[in-house]
Amino acid sequence: MTALCVAGIDVSKARLDVFVLPQRLWLAFDNAGRGIAALSVQLQRRGVQRVVLEAPGGLEYPAARALSDAG
Repeated sequence: MTALCVAGIDVSKARLDVFVLPQRLWLAFDNAGRGIAALSVQLQRRGVQRVVLEAPGGLEYPAARALSDAG
């Protein structure tokens, strides 16, 4: 059985801190246009199948939207 590749994202006003399992990989991106685009590319490259975002009052919306649009 293959392990599901999952990313957990801690959201703040300035930054997105990402931890990917089962690779145990930590990444960080700006919580703005280019950073969110880079996040999407990196998660696709690493084969991430599920994403869990912290929901701090709307700061997560741009990243959630971009990741949803990217599939």
